[in-house]
Amino acid sequence: MAATLLRIAHGYGNRRARIAQAQAAKVDRIEADLRWWDGQIWVRHEHRLRRLPWLPLLYNKNLRGIHRAGPWAMPLGSLWLRLDLARLSFTELLGRVTGPAGLMLDLKRDSHSPETARRFVAAVFAELDSSRFSAPVDFCGAWQYLDIVRDLRPAQSAHYSVDSAGDWDAAEARLGGPRQLPKITLKLSLASEERRVRLRQAGVPFVVWDVATRAEADHAITLGAEGLIADDLAMLSSLAGLTVARPGGSQ
Repeated sequence: MAATLLRIAHGYGNRRARIAQAQAAKVDRIEADLRWWDGQIWVRHEHRLRRLPWLPLLYNKNLRGIHRAGPWAMPLGSLWLRLDLARLSFTELLGRVTGPAGLMLDLKRDSHSPETARRFVAAVFAELDSSRFSAPVDFCGAWQYLDIVRDLRPAQSAHYSVDSAGDWDAAEARLGGPRQLPKITLKLSLASEERRVRLRQAGVPFVVWDVATRAEADHAITLGAEGLIADDLAMLSSLAGLTVARPGGSQ
């Protein structure tokens, strides 16, 4: 069974100018990072300063790639700081993403209670519904939220993030069981022939993220990835129309 490679612009939904750039490159999905803070959906990869919530300053440790770009950003040792000025709301994001490109919404991990986590996911769906957003929407990110996504809307596309060996062990434990993961995003460094076979046997599609070069893209595609998450728009554009095999076919 074949499908067209899913080309996802990593982090391009987090800044206004990048949204336009990703749409001009005609990618299939624009990834945006969502967080829940003070009863609101925030479009951002970084954390808020919880002890100084009035200060418009965001932070993250050991950022790489496109997340290190500004405006109003600077390094401080292992920290990366950014002024939280003229923030992009989820409502505005949905209004700016037009045309064929859809969204990959990355629900970022946080220490929310189950009740708060459910309010977060319900608010995202409510905003999608009220905006009448008609382009395709996929979810990825923290498992806590994705379980709620599937509970509220079983048919919704959800990619569980597998970013470490521990994540892989947890994912493998759910393969073939009642709580099997429908799809995953797999970090490039974890992609291997053995894992490809295991996922194909279970019929679980996977998207590879942190793809930086065409050689890495070709490697991920060879291993059976149904999609790529990358910063490089030119590379993603060069892969337009490429067909890949989906799990469920012969080994």
